[in-house]
Amino acid sequence: MGIDENSVLGQIVINSSGIIVDSTLRVYANGDGVDSRNIYNYNLELHKSFGDNVLIVADDIFGGLFAVNNGGFQGEIGEIFYFAPDTLEWGNLGINYPEFIT
Repeated sequence: MGIDENSVLGQIVINSSGIIVDSTLRVYANGDGVDSRNIYNYNLELHKSFGDNVLIVADDIFGGLFAVNNGGFQGEIGEIFYFAPDTLEWGNLGINYPEFIT
């Protein structure tokens, strides 16, 4: 996927099956085949809807998606965007992936 294994994203993907935060947020990683999402396989599925320049990295219990901008949105490369299910629009959160994880 072209993810730097020394980056925060790379370390999470390599070293975990995913992260659940307060039962409301699921951060994707290498997956466990049961309750988590494999970031690679899930993005292959979503690429038809969102394109190649968006990397979906998490979702929430409301049906929202969090994505890293790889050129698919207007804004800085590496910023996190949120797809709100109530508006069906992407919004820039103005933070990068390490800040999102923090």
